[in-house]
This record gives sequence, C-alpha cells and structure tokens, in this order.
Amino acid sequence: MNDHQDDIARRAASLLRKEPFLAVIDAISQATAHLGLPRATPAPSKALVRRHAQALAMTQLGQEGYEQQRYERLVTIIDFMRQLEHDFPRAQLALVGRASEGHFDADAHVYIRFVADTPIHLIADAVVRAHLPEPEIKTFAARVGVLEQLHSAFDFAPLTITRCPPRQLTQAHLDLQTGKPIAQRTVIQLEQLLTP
Repeated sequence: MNDHQDDIARRAASLLRKEPFLAVIDAISQATAHLGLPRATPAPSKALVRRHAQALAMTQLGQEGYEQQRYERLVTIIDFMRQLEHDFPRAQLALVGRASEGHFDADAHVYIRFVADTPIHLIADAVVRAHLPEPEIKTFAARVGVLEQLHSAFDFAPLTITRCPPRQLTQAHLDLQTGKPIAQRTVIQLEQLLTP
C-alpha cells in the first residue's frame, strides 16, 4: 500500500460518513479527484476504506456510541424480518452479506433472502406496511436463474429483498451472483449477535 491509497481511503471514508448511500467505488473516485490525483492512481481496497470508515465512526461516536448504533440497526433489521416471518410463515428468511455480521461501515446495504414462492407484490405490500419507502421491483440475473428483487431502504442503508423460489436456490450458502460462500444469518442467529 502506498501513501496515496491511504489518503484516498481516508477521504473516501469521510465522504461515506456524510453520504451513507454513496457506493464505496464512487467515494474512491470522488476522493481521488478531490485530492487532485491522476485517475490511474492505484485505488485502495474496499476493506481499507471500510477500516477508515469504522475508525472515523468510532472517533465520532466513541466505542459505546458505536456499539449502540450497531445494536439499534440490528434490532431494526430483526424487527422487520420478524414481521415478514409473521406475515409469511412458510418463508425462510436470511440476512446475507456484511450486515449479517453486524458491519454497517461504508457502503452498508441490507440484503435479505426471502425463500418462498410468495408473489412479489405481496412482499412489496408488507414492505409498505412496515413504513419503508415504496419498493421498486426489478429482476436480477443470478447464477441460479432470473430472480425478482424489491428495492427500498432503511434510514441507515438501502434494502434489497431477493425472492428465491426454493427450487432455484439449491445452494443457499453461496452468493447468488459470484457463487462464492457468503455470510448469512437467520433471525435467531442475528439475535445471538445482540447478546455479549
């Protein structure tokens, strides 16, 4: 790693603190331009940007404030998933990706897998009843075939719910796009993250 990468990562983390819905890659581009560096300057890794973002958040909030914020975000997600489980008792839900491990620094995104044959418009109705922004329905070309997704947002992160018909999701532990293993937790497993 060179000094420019660290400077870019620090500036990108600062931008992400001000604009939490900004993508890490866009923050890196903006930081590179802000620092007056050539576009060809090697970009820092997303992991480095996230480390700087975490350090910045801990500096601003303090360790206790940072942990409280993490706790509150997990509770919000758990409450939402519990409501979905109540509305759709046959569905299997899992939070996947970085948020499932309680990480919300830099480019936070809440990805929920909704494994069931439930029509997508019924899930969209449940999102609206949860007082989240009106969801947008899109299709997603996954490695397991075309899937439907809902896009909405919590106040701290974008939300994507991917409806996975059980017959299509043969390897639930893998990323739907890359096929690599991906972190995921059920509601019960998320609740275990809340207890020290």
